[in-house]
Amino acid sequence: MKTGRKGAALLTVCAPDCLYAGRVIAGLATGLCSTIAPMYISEVAPKAIRGALATSFNLILLVSLSLAFWINYGVSRWKNPTDKQWRISMAVQIIPGGLLLLGMLFQKESPRYLISHDRHDDAVANLTHLRRLPADHPFVATEIAEITQSVALERASVRGSSVFSLIKEIAVVPSNRRRYAMAMILQVFQQMTGTNAINYFAPSIFASVGVTGTSASLLATGVYGIVKIATSLVYVFLIVDNVGRRRPLMVGAVIQACCLLYLAVYVKLATIQAGHVSAGGYVGLVAIYIYAFGWSFGWSVVPWVVPSEIFPNRIRALAMSSVYAFQWLLNFAITRGTPYMMVNMDKWGAYLLFAVFTFAGAAWTFFFFPELKGRSIESMDRLFEQSSWTMLKRAYPTEEEKTLHLASVDEKVAVA
Repeated sequence: MKTGRKGAALLTVCAPDCLYAGRVIAGLATGLCSTIAPMYISEVAPKAIRGALATSFNLILLVSLSLAFWINYGVSRWKNPTDKQWRISMAVQIIPGGLLLLGMLFQKESPRYLISHDRHDDAVANLTHLRRLPADHPFVATEIAEITQSVALERASVRGSSVFSLIKEIAVVPSNRRRYAMAMILQVFQQMTGTNAINYFAPSIFASVGVTGTSASLLATGVYGIVKIATSLVYVFLIVDNVGRRRPLMVGAVIQACCLLYLAVYVKLATIQAGHVSAGGYVGLVAIYIYAFGWSFGWSVVPWVVPSEIFPNRIRALAMSSVYAFQWLLNFAITRGTPYMMVNMDKWGAYLLFAVFTFAGAAWTFFFFPELKGRSIESMDRLFEQSSWTMLKRAYPTEEEKTLHLASVDEKVAVA
């Protein structure tokens, strides 16, 4: 958190030569927070609302991104441009960094982390604080028992660890390998929906349907951010823990792909005049906003939530950090590649490429992605013990499969 504030300060007060250093420091902080925050949320949240709480992390990201759009729009309206425009935009980053630092002073350590470090009493105390229930309440007792026995099983299975041994465990153990592959594939399809091409190059995207001018493009981008926030609110509070993850991924992908397909066809066939938005251009503008609806409905959130849900405690930190690092690498690749794609593929080709990948993401979800709603973290082992090719048959859990059977865990610990 302190790293992020220092990076933002460098971006604000230093000469332009310091911008690179500030971006590096702020990037380190962003990478740490993007890994630790969803991991912490998934470990302290009750499983009934784990999805909603975990997706709130992504919701805050969308709110921040939308605020950035509107801040940029606001400073672009200044009549007499000065360096204060970009300095103010950079300085705003200090506010959320400071709030995060302040808030963490009052946070309780994860009970799962405490039990894995033999601090059982502290874990019980923290869980009773988090759940607002007495220590002898059946809900607390059951949750502590599940966590304790899960940790015992992991310790009995493999004692002693190093980074190399954990990497080997991810690669060699079939159930871990399936989880890791699923998390990685989610990141690929998330980025290949083209969302970051729109986020980072929105003026060019809107120009492709006729919207030109800095203020007009930024205004359209700000509205785009509001659509994403509104849809994400609906997803977080009404969908993620009621409908789940699987159906929104498929529906959202189909919505996005259809919008991208329309944009590809329109840009290819229409004669677009700068500053003039035709009827087809207005449809294209609406398509971009509907695309934002589809994105926030599924692929915006689920790839962040799933890695925090599916990995066992022993490899969770390494697996999640590497998955999110891969996500940021893909983000960088799309950011670097989009301008060249827009030029060399005549924009319509880029839209078509993203549409094909998004349709493929919907198909992959149907055949290989299971519903995780309502499953305890400890029950994920059973889900991934069988081949990915049979995942469609087990896509939706039974009531029995949503919980970890403590007796079966006791038996496994005893055998180990």
